[in-house]
Amino acid sequence: MYKRARKAAEQGETVTDVPMREMKVRAAELEQLVFVSDRAVATVRFAVGSGTYIRSLGEELGRRLDYPACLQNLRRTKVGEFDIKDALELKAD
Repeated sequence: MYKRARKAAEQGETVTDVPMREMKVRAAELEQLVFVSDRAVATVRFAVGSGTYIRSLGEELGRRLDYPACLQNLRRTKVGEFDIKDALELKAD
């Protein structure tokens, strides 16, 4: 999709016919919900299957709640056997 979107952007167009695809969500946990001015900001932790697009998932959740939605931040904490808790901190010299 990103290749298709880039090509369309180069031609001054926008891709609007995005095919639906099934996403595997193994777990979802609402960690925080705060209201800032005229909007709600939710912090949610997902455990998903390979090929799941979290940004698309966020937009779909908004659609189902009949509320505009997008991702403000995205942090990947685990990929396969690699977990962020095992990461080493880089030192700046």
